Amino acid sequence: MEYFGIISYTLAALAFFAFAGVVASQLKQGGQVLVLFAALLLSSCWAGAAAYLAAGAYFESLTLEALESLRNIAWTIFLYVLLLAAAKNTRAYGMLKKLSAFIYLLIAGLVVLIIYFTLDMGFFISDRGYEYRAISHLLFAALGLFLVEQLMRQIDPDQRWAIKYLCFGLGGMFAYEFYLYGDALLFRSIDPDIWDARGMVNAFTVPLIAISASRYQKLTLHLFVSHKFAFHTTALLAGGFYLLAMGMGGYYIKVYGGSWGGVMQAVFLFGAAVVLLALLFSGAIRASIRVFLAKHFYHYRYDYREEWLKITELLSGQAEPHELQSNALRAIADIVESPAGLLWLQRDMQDYELVLNWNLPASKAQPIAGNDSMIRFLASSQWIIDLDEYANDSSAYRELRVPQWLRELSEAWLIVPLMHQSRLLGFTVLTHARAKDNLDWEIRDLLRTAGRQVAGYLALLEVSLALASARQFEAFNRLSAFVVHDLKNIVAQLSLILKNADQHKANPLFIDDALSTISHATQKMNRLLAQLRIQHSAAQNITRLKLPDIVRQVVKNRSLAEPRPVITQMDDSAQVLADKDRLAAIIEHLVQNAQEATARDGFVKLRVYTEQPAGQGQANPGLVNQGRVNRGHIKIAIEDNGCGMSEEFIRDRLFKPFETTKGNAGMGIGVYEACEFVKALGGRIEVSSRIGEGSTFLLSLPLAESKASEEVVSTPKKVNR
Repeated sequence: MEYFGIISYTLAALAFFAFAGVVASQLKQGGQVLVLFAALLLSSCWAGAAAYLAAGAYFESLTLEALESLRNIAWTIFLYVLLLAAAKNTRAYGMLKKLSAFIYLLIAGLVVLIIYFTLDMGFFISDRGYEYRAISHLLFAALGLFLVEQLMRQIDPDQRWAIKYLCFGLGGMFAYEFYLYGDALLFRSIDPDIWDARGMVNAFTVPLIAISASRYQKLTLHLFVSHKFAFHTTALLAGGFYLLAMGMGGYYIKVYGGSWGGVMQAVFLFGAAVVLLALLFSGAIRASIRVFLAKHFYHYRYDYREEWLKITELLSGQAEPHELQSNALRAIADIVESPAGLLWLQRDMQDYELVLNWNLPASKAQPIAGNDSMIRFLASSQWIIDLDEYANDSSAYRELRVPQWLRELSEAWLIVPLMHQSRLLGFTVLTHARAKDNLDWEIRDLLRTAGRQVAGYLALLEVSLALASARQFEAFNRLSAFVVHDLKNIVAQLSLILKNADQHKANPLFIDDALSTISHATQKMNRLLAQLRIQHSAAQNITRLKLPDIVRQVVKNRSLAEPRPVITQMDDSAQVLADKDRLAAIIEHLVQNAQEATARDGFVKLRVYTEQPAGQGQANPGLVNQGRVNRGHIKIAIEDNGCGMSEEFIRDRLFKPFETTKGNAGMGIGVYEACEFVKALGGRIEVSSRIGEGSTFLLSLPLAESKASEEVVSTPKKVNR
């Protein structure tokens, strides 16, 4: 205990100096902040001088006396400035302004007394000087207590919560001063124990003053300590005090335990360590600390930045629906430290079904109808339902009728609605919190806001699942559209045979052409059925093809229609890698379109030629497509002098599905299918046309020049048919 005075005053000096350093960053505000900084700095100097004297067991010094008097003057002026600001709009303001002359006169007199002590050292150490010093300090303490009492009396009741800790701290400091110097004046000496404890008492006032400084608006001192820092600091200090107490207990067990003292000390300390670990990892203890700090040290119990970041982190980046639902429930439960809960969501815009139970058995849970009383109440009021409050007084919830099975769930505490825009997407049922707390407006507002945030993510999940399902149907519909398109062409061919059968059925050449057309239609339908049956992709039939053979076969197939297509240019060495039947069907469809758009006396011309890339022997970056490095392209030009198309139609409608210029006779699938197939092969389609002058379709496909080129070809993507 001989070093306690040194430790006590050293801690006080460090505490005042640290707080003064924080305040120094905001001195530009002037006024009250400047006075507070001066009081803190003088208090730090005074405590440092007292610690230095305590090392030599001295209580009195002219320097210490001067610093203590200056420190008291600074704190008195600080309290008086706060009092004037608090009472500015009250009746007491005029009286306090008049009182200022007396206060400043008293302070001036005390300063003169200090100067006198300095000039006359003999009087300073005399008994009469000792009495005067003790009386002056008692007057300072009484004046300080008077100002603290007036500050609490004059402060606005709404701001009393903000200033109370400053009043507790300074009031306690001045009360201890009064006790110290009253005892010293009575017994003609300073009690060493009371003097040594004085430094620790002053150190305890610093955090109290800091709390009020960060709260009180008229002080305008912006201090911030995060909830997380305060929580961990409190837990660390509590753990330290616990270990200190357990260490002292172990010491006394060893001293007074006799022959069993050492054994009992080891067992006691081990048990204390185990208990400490259990307490540190106890959810209830941690929740209780958070509630205590929020109630007594913060204007708002939540750090909303941290809360929102935590909720966003929980809800972002989840791939599985069940995982997102679980995190959504946890995000709301963590706000009130609830350890378990249930999640209901609406299904198909009708009933609400339980989709998740977290740490809570759901054997009694039942679906809730969309027109249930509780659903109507949640949707209309968007209110948090406190089941404990409902059980005590259900009249506060108007016409709400909570289902019987939910009322029988003893763990249930809160029902939080999940509102998405104006729709009740679902709701959560939370169990009682780990630490008992009142459900005030701040908790309700945060739960309601978090419920909307969670509902937004759950609604996005709902839309994503619906979109995935819609995409599957879209793929099926696209497949159906392509099938219908091919069937339409086959039906057109067979209808043409039937139309000409009565007139030419006796003509052997007509019979041969009819049988050939029927055979071709049968083969196409068989291939179509095979693709539907085993779901072949275009990639499964990729082979090396001689393009001239395919083009000549297409021209032969379309020669029955007018105008007959003709080949004006042909590169017989051209080869491509593609599905033979699909490529032939694409070229034939484009030729058929050209014939249908052209008068009988017009023309449809086809040209097949190769185009080598610029700079033979060098890879052309522009020809790298889907992993294929092309050495050249083969061009298929289909030219006609028909009705043509406008630039607007080519740009906005030609390559979109279900867009056609044929009216009810067309489906608008063929050109779209051709474009998708050519893109899958790494090529492209270019169109040039003028209304009344005709059109030219130019198909550009990668050229397969050798076996080596086939080795670098990646399989084209699947094309739905």
